[in-house]
Amino acid sequence: MIIPSVERSVKLSSALHVRGSMIQDRQAAISLRTDVGAPMIPVTTELRAPEPDMPPRVYHSEVALGVDLTPALTASLLVDALGEGAADGTEVVAEVVHHIDVTTSKGPRTVTVKTEEFFPAGVDARALGRGRGALIMAALLNNDFEVAKLRGVRQTATLRYDSPVEILESIRLADADVHAGDLVTLELRLRDYRGAEHTETLALRVPDDAAEQDIQIEVTGGDNARPPRPMPSSLDDLIDTLQDTYPARSLVATIYREAEGLSTRHGLLPELPASVLESLAHTGSTTSAVRFKQMARRVIPRPALIEGEHTLKLSVKPKRKFAAPDPD
Repeated sequence: MIIPSVERSVKLSSALHVRGSMIQDRQAAISLRTDVGAPMIPVTTELRAPEPDMPPRVYHSEVALGVDLTPALTASLLVDALGEGAADGTEVVAEVVHHIDVTTSKGPRTVTVKTEEFFPAGVDARALGRGRGALIMAALLNNDFEVAKLRGVRQTATLRYDSPVEILESIRLADADVHAGDLVTLELRLRDYRGAEHTETLALRVPDDAAEQDIQIEVTGGDNARPPRPMPSSLDDLIDTLQDTYPARSLVATIYREAEGLSTRHGLLPELPASVLESLAHTGSTTSAVRFKQMARRVIPRPALIEGEHTLKLSVKPKRKFAAPDPD
């Protein structure tokens, strides 16, 4: 169809049938081959609107298979679906789930990626399109171990009119006198999206062997923390690492120690003497091991998404000594 205009005419078109592939694009002409087809993978995009009486919209597509093309094209399908069916400018929560079917040298696998975000003035479709799903697809297609064979992608966006968000305003210790082995109480000041504040307490156990050390207590939401993992040595290890996350609706409290451990391709080595740590960390290779802080961690499920991150630094005193009871 041609839309005529004196200033600028516009031609609208859509493909009917795929006849082949363009292999050259020159100024004088283009070169096509009808016996060659670009590799494609199926992508199913489903949009579930906030209104309960509105049926889901399902889009069946195919995208070109390529390191740079596949993540971008798959994300564009999600952006288009959200732009068509989620244009309301109001408070909304978007839950996006990607199921990425991939075949490794060990056989077929499905990588599941789930993200949940709050938007105060309608869904930012482009922000969701740049989310973890596209990043993980790019990591799979551009890994250092083997050629990942993507078989297809299923992506679902579920929208809800809601504002389940709590902002972590501050944290403080109920008692600043901290000894090794103590069960300390943290006071958390939280504020909901409407501005109402409330205080909650959180108990954490200081490690028994942390005496005379400076420790750091960090409290944040599940999206901002990552579990410690060994360095991947295969594509399947990489997939396990990418899938190992904390729920978005969780509070993660971590005690970081002075001592360090090593993340290697053979596993995690959390407790090492300084001399052993130095000898293993510098073995003539820049990728032999990665240092990480020893830590104790607690993950608490929450009814709302947590925003904000706060840190306390303190010195731990020796373990408390309790006097023996008088036999008389």
